[in-house]
Amino acid sequence: FTEVKYRKNETMGTPAEAVDSRKQQNIIRAAKAYIAQECLMEMGYDFRFDVAEVLNSEGKTYFRYTEDAFQLSE
Repeated sequence: FTEVKYRKNETMGTPAEAVDSRKQQNIIRAAKAYIAQECLMEMGYDFRFDVAEVLNSEGKTYFRYTEDAFQLSE
């Protein structure tokens, strides 16, 4: 699962900072529902939660991708 966050600048923090514990719990809850609905655990899949950041600063666009940004068990 990948959460994508965009920021026009960093005055409100980095894009990844927007994926706080409350947001993570919402994502995890939705992921668990999807995993259960599709019976994916029984198929032996591994799951991870990544964060893709997009930042536009001074007319340039920057990308950062963090694998395993948070865990299903959190």
